[in-house]
Amino acid sequence: MKTNVKVLFHRKSTDSNRSFRVDEFCACPSESEDWYRGLIRQLHSDGTASVFKIDYGDVQDIPMKFLQPLKVIFRKRQKQIQTI
Repeated sequence: MKTNVKVLFHRKSTDSNRSFRVDEFCACPSESEDWYRGLIRQLHSDGTASVFKIDYGDVQDIPMKFLQPLKVIFRKRQKQIQTI
């Protein structure tokens, strides 16, 4: 999954006029410069958002300037995480 998203997005700041909302899907970068599907859970006054990484099941605070809108095609895919 991350390969497809990485092709569509590059690590760059979003348009400064772009605003995100709670429960909105997004593409979020990782430290390794891969991109992951995310769901915004909370917006913070310091310019970060708590993002639930759909395919990993964890939550990470990410600067909103690095979030990208998630294309509809990636919203429809099933979760890639598996519980053991």
